[in-house]
Amino acid sequence: YLVKTGLTVEREERLFDRFHGRVMFPIHSLSGQVLGFGGRILKSDAKAAKYLNSPESDIYHKSKILYGIFQARKSIIKEDKCFLVEGYTDVLSVHQAGIENVVASSGTALTQEQIRLIKRFTPNVTILYDGDAAGIKASLRGIDLVLEEGMNVRIVLLPDGEDPDSFSKKMGVEEFTRYLTTNETDFIRFKAELLLKETGRDPVKRAEAIRDIVRSIAVIPELITRTVFIKECSTLMGLSEAVLYNEVGKLLRQQQFRDRNRYPDGLDIRATKPLVPQRTETREAVSYYSEREVIRLLLKYGADDFGKKVQEQDGLEVTLTVADFIVHEIVSDELGFTNRVFGEVFSEYRFHVEQGIFPGDQHFIRHPDPDISGLSVDLLADSYELSKIWSQRQSYVESEDRMLKEVVPETVLKFKSDKIIEMRKRLHTEIGEAAEKGDMEEVSRLQKQVAVLNRALKEISKKLGGRIVL
Repeated sequence: YLVKTGLTVEREERLFDRFHGRVMFPIHSLSGQVLGFGGRILKSDAKAAKYLNSPESDIYHKSKILYGIFQARKSIIKEDKCFLVEGYTDVLSVHQAGIENVVASSGTALTQEQIRLIKRFTPNVTILYDGDAAGIKASLRGIDLVLEEGMNVRIVLLPDGEDPDSFSKKMGVEEFTRYLTTNETDFIRFKAELLLKETGRDPVKRAEAIRDIVRSIAVIPELITRTVFIKECSTLMGLSEAVLYNEVGKLLRQQQFRDRNRYPDGLDIRATKPLVPQRTETREAVSYYSEREVIRLLLKYGADDFGKKVQEQDGLEVTLTVADFIVHEIVSDELGFTNRVFGEVFSEYRFHVEQGIFPGDQHFIRHPDPDISGLSVDLLADSYELSKIWSQRQSYVESEDRMLKEVVPETVLKFKSDKIIEMRKRLHTEIGEAAEKGDMEEVSRLQKQVAVLNRALKEISKKLGGRIVL
């Protein structure tokens, strides 16, 4: 267990402490459980790494967690903003300077899972950069991922040679806070000024810089925000808005073409066939198709916003995701899955959600269990083929992701109704067996249970508008 979680290292049948001689930084899940550690060396040793992290394990996935998120979440909600820094000590020092809504990516490039973790609490992110131009340019692609999620990104550039740790200690609480407030700038303007400054009078470099900036604008999903940035960049770059609109439109059309003809990771699903032949006996179960649909929604939309929720323990309002809703509804009613593969996917997804982590579809597509990986490809391919057919017919159909607040609850209700029908079927069998034995007391008890299920089924049918398919 100690080796699997990375606390110890095994060499030649001997165990060694991985973090010997290091100061420890516990890395918590969203719910406060320790998932792993970062360790900084205490003495100068040219042969040893300055920082050492827990290796990937069943519970720790570096790309899916943010350092400090458990301690910062209340302040993020209260301030409606999250400050993003790079390292453990940056988080500690900024927190001590009175800014508690701060988290770190722990030295990794920003990932979609980390971005969505922040988005659960606020759409506003401010990234603190030191004066290293090379480091800033290397991280710009990660910020495009934040824009793709429809979030508002602002930048604060610290003076040369300073990082959030050193600068917050040097400035003091009031001056540091004032500096952040007065030096914030929106990301598009920051990127434009950064890239155009380096082009000088070289027209080729300037054209490439403009294309790079336009690519960032094109990933913004919200039309009004995109339009505002186009107007701002038109002024900054000395280009007409028409030219920028044309370039953004071209990029959007190229992305739509790629979406229609390519699956993530280069899997061409136009010719995809079911990879896992389903056992006929599982398809005979009443709940087979509703179980399948629940899993499809989790894989495709699990991390998407589903609304707001007030937490009972502290009264704070947090963003509820599709996965939060589905997992809570099924777990609270103590319902299970008849199909083995569906059940295993749900159990694994539930475990991740309870840690505040979203595994994402690629986690299941690359799953070591071929049944799970095959199912994942099939379900996501089905969704792709449906949207492709709609677009080819050029007919207007409300896209599924815009209707999640209707689709998800209806799917969960259908799942529950199927489970009730299965329970009722089992009870009727038990009633027949009890009657054959002449145990009328047991018959009466079971009939009362059937009556309760019938009432529940009737209520669900009302909510579904009478649409229960038997």
